[in-house]
Amino acid sequence: MALEIQSTNAFVRAVKHLDPDAREQIGLGIASYAALGRGDTKALKGNLKGKLRLRVGKWRVIFRIDEARTMVLLNVGKRGDIY
Repeated sequence: MALEIQSTNAFVRAVKHLDPDAREQIGLGIASYAALGRGDTKALKGNLKGKLRLRVGKWRVIFRIDEARTMVLLNVGKRGDIY
């Protein structure tokens, strides 16, 4: 599968506010999904249609995959705050 990873400014800003352990956990989850296609993902509905979420512990990473097989990271947050 091997996806290229690209981050939006909103994602980078959100990650900066997380503690180092959360950043590491999220980074490992993203890398695993991009390299192997493994992870708890789900297609989103409603106003987030066309996007996916990756569950990494109590964190949710919102992303999309474009035609160039690039995983575009849009946002990250806790379950209750991200949607």
